Amino acid sequence: MIVFSKNDFEKDDVSFLSFDDNFEFDDSNKIIFGFNGIGKTSIYNYLKKTQKDNYQFLDYENKPKFTGSGKKITISIDLAELNLLYIERDNIKKRLSVKDCFKSFGVKNKTDAESINADFASFYNGKKIFSMANIDESKYKKISSCVQINEILELIKNIDKINEITDITSEIKDYTEKYLLNVFELLDKNLDKSVTKCPVCGTENVDVFGYINSKRKELLSLSTNLFGKFFHVTSKNIDDQKQAINELIEISKEVDVETLISICISNCNYEEYKNISRDNNRLTEIENKITTIEVQRDIFYKAMSENKNFVKDQFEQIYKGSKITFDDSNKEIKIDLPRDFNTYSTGELNELCLVIKLLSFKGSSKQLLIIDDPLSSYDFVNQYRIIFRIVEATKNDKRIIVFTHNIETINIINTQYSNKFKYYYIERYNSKLILEQIKSDNIINSILSLESIRNMNPYIDLLVYRENCEEGPLFGGHKVFHYDSSFTFNSNNPKEANFNGLSNDELLNLIENTPVIYKNSFEENTITKILYICGIRVWIENKIRNFILTLSDPQKSNVSNKFNSKNTTLERLNVVQSMSEFKNMFPNYLRESFMMKKVMLNQDSHYKSQIIPFNFAMNISLDDLIRELAEVKNIFVEKQ
Repeated sequence: MIVFSKNDFEKDDVSFLSFDDNFEFDDSNKIIFGFNGIGKTSIYNYLKKTQKDNYQFLDYENKPKFTGSGKKITISIDLAELNLLYIERDNIKKRLSVKDCFKSFGVKNKTDAESINADFASFYNGKKIFSMANIDESKYKKISSCVQINEILELIKNIDKINEITDITSEIKDYTEKYLLNVFELLDKNLDKSVTKCPVCGTENVDVFGYINSKRKELLSLSTNLFGKFFHVTSKNIDDQKQAINELIEISKEVDVETLISICISNCNYEEYKNISRDNNRLTEIENKITTIEVQRDIFYKAMSENKNFVKDQFEQIYKGSKITFDDSNKEIKIDLPRDFNTYSTGELNELCLVIKLLSFKGSSKQLLIIDDPLSSYDFVNQYRIIFRIVEATKNDKRIIVFTHNIETINIINTQYSNKFKYYYIERYNSKLILEQIKSDNIINSILSLESIRNMNPYIDLLVYRENCEEGPLFGGHKVFHYDSSFTFNSNNPKEANFNGLSNDELLNLIENTPVIYKNSFEENTITKILYICGIRVWIENKIRNFILTLSDPQKSNVSNKFNSKNTTLERLNVVQSMSEFKNMFPNYLRESFMMKKVMLNQDSHYKSQIIPFNFAMNISLDDLIRELAEVKNIFVEKQ
């Protein structure tokens, strides 16, 4: 069954990558190698997101946290951040709690809240966290200056009645304007109160004074009943009371219950109001983070705990004297160990976690497990143990796909369990990702290294021979990979006959001429990369040599002697790079950016181990190679 193909190329998680039309893989056992940054983890994450119901997944994105004492250990994802977020969330919720705020003012339950008014009760009894009203500074300070903190509840309770006073006052104003109230007040002593005709305009059957006086009495009654409960009003003299009452009436027009609750929660302090308003926004952010981590926690635990009875039985057989328990409520796995927790290395603890996951897969109904970089957390010795666990999990028609950037994953499996997996390599060429199979029958001694391709190219053969020959540093073949002067290898030693005619000029010309690089087989691509990486260093040394020739004696002789005494390209570059003449000749040269080029990394030491240059070449794509060769050549463009 096809797991990934062109049908997936346009999906959001991988659409930023460009794939060759033939890029696809099925669900058979396989190792897919790709260096960091090539896109393998993006493919893995896409599959994990879209196929979680069909396959199982194992990665180290959420590394397990091991806590324990004595012989007991608890495994979960690292929940320290989650616990801190819980605390921060609870503190914010407490600050934004309507119930907590008004408890000190005597509102202790739902009934009390409903006795205030319906709007207040809806906020008090609401399940959602209170959201602070949007109040500008001038309005906030105006309101908080007119009412004290312990009077806000009274204002909320009576806001409808105060607004009723506002309506009556307005009605009186309209009425008196219509009937010239001020005139009647002047005539009050001389006018017959039974008169129902307006003495000014002649309107009949109007009880002018009766209507006005009834409204005045209603206003006086309401004012006395309402504002007598506001201490800051009653504590003032009569004139100031009138002003304070008018202010309360005025602000009642501008506020609602939500605004008054916001002012009370912030303690009538605008700076505190701003801080708590920010808490509203922070709470949303925290809730989103909590949700993300809880989902990760639940996914981790679910993946580790499928078919618990099978896992428990198998785990306790593998680790004699241990006992495993699954804590569903806290999403934790607890293990009683045969020895003290602090005697276990990180590798051993990681292996415990891996074994549980692999057992969970073996005991589940799912047939495919996809793993991302299984060896990334283990030292070399433990890598063999982990590979054994992975291979062992493929019994009973179970299948595993492994994504890795570590070539040792292939080498260990191929040496120990030949033909159990197929091997693939992700290459980038012409801006497209290509999936190439690595033929296991081409791997000499089951190891992917220079040894496995040395017979395919004499320069690769010379690289291997150079490091292993008895003459060591005295062997003249190293001159092929440097440039003191033009050099062609020639030896009478029958063992070295295959190297006769190899020349540093040939490597130099690889770079001097416009590089033409084609995609071929995995092995041929690797040879191409190694040759061009060697060639660019020969080319750079030739550039340095040509620069030295422009100097005048005795400086030329001194610099030349230092140059010839050095063994690596970096050491030779260090001889000249600080010289003003060098900087003038190559104005584009900047050491920091130059040394970040992949083609220059690890250049300052011979490989000593056959696998290192092979691994290094596989960590640069054909596209990277082509681009970086052009960039390095541009760095050494001579000033005209």
